[in-house]
Amino acid sequence: MKDMKDKIRKTLMTDEFDSISLKTKDEIVEKLFIYHEELLFQNEELKRINNEMEELKLRFQKMFMESPIGYIFINEKLEIKDYNNEAKKYIRGDKDSGRKLSDFIDASSQDTYYLHFRNQLKTTSNLESYINITINGDLRHFKLISSPFYIGNNRYFQCALIDETSEIKKAKKIEKMSYQDSLTKLYNRRFFNEELKRLDIERNLPLGIILADINGLKLINDSFGHQVGDEFLVKTAIAFKKELRGDEIIARLGGDEFAILLPSIEKSEILKVVNRIQKSFTKIEINDIKFSVACGFAIKAVVNEDINTTFKRAEDIMYQNKLLMKSNYHKNAIQGIITTLHEKHPREEKHSSRVRYYMEMFIDAESFDMSNKALLETTGMLHDIGKIALDYSILEKEGPLTKEEYDAVKKHPEIGYRILSSAGVYQEILEGVLYHHERYDGKGYPKGLKGEEIPLLARILTVCDAYDAMCSDRPYRKALSSREAIYELERCSGTQFDPKLTEIFIKMLAQENEVYHY
Repeated sequence: MKDMKDKIRKTLMTDEFDSISLKTKDEIVEKLFIYHEELLFQNEELKRINNEMEELKLRFQKMFMESPIGYIFINEKLEIKDYNNEAKKYIRGDKDSGRKLSDFIDASSQDTYYLHFRNQLKTTSNLESYINITINGDLRHFKLISSPFYIGNNRYFQCALIDETSEIKKAKKIEKMSYQDSLTKLYNRRFFNEELKRLDIERNLPLGIILADINGLKLINDSFGHQVGDEFLVKTAIAFKKELRGDEIIARLGGDEFAILLPSIEKSEILKVVNRIQKSFTKIEINDIKFSVACGFAIKAVVNEDINTTFKRAEDIMYQNKLLMKSNYHKNAIQGIITTLHEKHPREEKHSSRVRYYMEMFIDAESFDMSNKALLETTGMLHDIGKIALDYSILEKEGPLTKEEYDAVKKHPEIGYRILSSAGVYQEILEGVLYHHERYDGKGYPKGLKGEEIPLLARILTVCDAYDAMCSDRPYRKALSSREAIYELERCSGTQFDPKLTEIFIKMLAQENEVYHY
């Protein structure tokens, strides 16, 4: 600092400045020094500002070029003037070559792009649109946001292109799921109701509706489990789709009910569709059980008819047909279940036949009325139908059952009850099947009934079932002799068995010259 002042003073001491007084020279030195210091400060400040500007420029340039959003600058002629690295993926070629963004936009979005910038040229506000761009053969969906800015008197537009392909695909997937039955992949009730409204216009008349209800789904679920029932529903969906035209809409309304919308169809054609559907069901078979479907259809032929009335007519016809088919179908289904059980476990078929024989002996017994031979026969043959739901390994296990396995076995009376209940044609034997493992002392299952709380048919069945079980070989033990089995009946009379029925049964066995057993 002192050196600078001395340098200025030395300059003023030259002959050129002799006329200036010493005092004045000192004042000039001081002022020049201050001015010099100010210049130095300003120079440093300019350097600092310049460095900051350069850093800011590099920062924003980096942000612009490496942004995950594509940025493109275009002029009033909509020619591309600059773009960043992301936009480079779909803007090919050199900058300032006179190319336009429209050169890269998919044909499906050209009109949208044109209208977007026609409106943008009239406003200073930001505008948004959705456009498609094909990149390496892949159609991508973008949100286009444009905003105007000026450089001097020239107007430009900054365009941001945000790739929303993934989000749009997710949204479409969610929308599709909201309209789709997750199991069968058919449309669901929500979609069907919306399509019913959409298609309810004069152009689609006559508009046909087919409703179909599958016979026996509950029977399948109760017999073989819901996994098999689900497999059946998937096969049902496939069978339906094979019989329909491209413009016909099929939906699963829920459970075992399906609906089909058929625009512009005549009665003769809709009858053919119904016949094809019913015929296709004869080919569906699960565990030797054949299936059928109850159909009803109606046609809206005039504009002023309420479409809900048309739907109700189809529904009423479907339920009428279901009632007509129900009895015969369920008998066949029950026979199919029994056949499957006996094929898997031949020993069960012989056991059921013997139990039926023993029960028939009670027809001639005195002291109570049990003269319905068909009732006794049917109960004997079907009492263990619930075992169809048990794993093969449990029924054929050679060693003792675990607690979990025994708990599973104890469920078979209830499963049998549900199977026969859903069939609707075996009401008289239901209690016999459900309670045939109750004990006279109340220690049985499934309800723990005691004494004569247990229905008579179940008490008879308990004695017959237990006697044959004791006289039969099982994987875990050898059969008892008839004498040994009778001894067990007598020993457990009054605890496990009804004492009166036990006495009658033993007497009837004694009257047989030889015990019926094979």
